[in-house]
Amino acid sequence: MILFIIIGGRMVITNFITIGTFVAFLTHLEMFFSPITQISMLYAEYKSSTPAIKSSTPTIGG
Repeated sequence: MILFIIIGGRMVITNFITIGTFVAFLTHLEMFFSPITQISMLYAEYKSSTPAIKSSTPTIGG
Protein backbone atom coordinates (compact mmCIF):
# COMPACT_ATOMS: atom_id res chain seq x y z
CA MET A 1 0.00 0.00 0.00
CA ILE A 2 2.87 2.33 0.81
CA LEU A 3 4.30 1.79 -2.65
CA PHE A 4 1.01 2.84 -4.25
CA ILE A 5 0.91 6.00 -2.14
CA ILE A 6 4.48 6.96 -3.03
CA ILE A 7 4.11 6.30 -6.75
CA GLY A 8 0.63 7.84 -6.88
CA GLY A 9 1.81 10.89 -4.95
CA ARG A 10 4.56 11.47 -7.47
CA MET A 11 2.08 11.06 -10.31
CA VAL A 12 -0.20 13.69 -8.72
CA ILE A 13 2.70 16.11 -8.15
CA THR A 14 3.81 15.81 -11.78
CA ASN A 15 0.18 16.27 -12.95
CA PHE A 16 0.14 12.86 -14.62
CA ILE A 17 -3.13 12.11 -12.77
CA THR A 18 -5.50 14.22 -10.73
CA ILE A 19 -5.92 13.94 -6.98
CA GLY A 20 -9.46 12.65 -7.56
CA THR A 21 -8.22 9.82 -9.75
CA PHE A 22 -5.63 8.92 -7.13
CA VAL A 23 -8.18 8.90 -4.30
CA ALA A 24 -10.60 6.85 -6.41
CA PHE A 25 -7.84 4.33 -7.15
CA LEU A 26 -6.94 3.99 -3.46
CA THR A 27 -10.60 3.62 -2.54
CA HIS A 28 -11.12 0.86 -5.10
CA LEU A 29 -7.95 -0.83 -3.92
CA GLU A 30 -9.22 -0.81 -0.34
CA MET A 31 -12.62 -2.13 -1.43
CA PHE A 32 -10.86 -4.98 -3.23
CA PHE A 33 -8.55 -6.04 -0.39
CA SER A 34 -10.90 -5.48 2.55
CA PRO A 35 -12.94 -8.70 2.10
CA ILE A 36 -9.76 -10.70 1.56
CA THR A 37 -8.30 -9.33 4.79
CA GLN A 38 -11.52 -10.04 6.71
CA ILE A 39 -11.67 -13.63 5.45
CA SER A 40 -8.05 -14.28 6.40
CA MET A 41 -8.60 -12.85 9.89
CA LEU A 42 -11.74 -14.96 10.31
CA TYR A 43 -9.85 -18.08 9.25
CA ALA A 44 -7.02 -17.31 11.69
CA GLU A 45 -9.55 -16.89 14.52
CA TYR A 46 -11.18 -20.18 13.58
CA LYS A 47 -7.85 -22.03 13.54
CA SER A 48 -6.82 -20.64 16.93
CA SER A 49 -10.17 -21.39 18.59
CA THR A 50 -10.65 -24.92 17.27
CA PRO A 51 -8.31 -26.62 19.79
CA ALA A 52 -9.92 -24.78 22.70
CA ILE A 53 -13.38 -25.86 21.63
CA LYS A 54 -12.29 -29.46 21.19
CA SER A 55 -10.66 -29.62 24.63
CA SER A 56 -13.52 -27.94 26.47
CA THR A 57 -16.41 -29.98 25.09
CA PRO A 58 -17.02 -33.40 26.62
CA THR A 59 -17.05 -36.37 24.33
CA ILE A 60 -20.52 -37.72 23.69
CA GLY A 61 -21.06 -41.44 24.12
CA GLY A 62 -17.59 -42.35 25.10
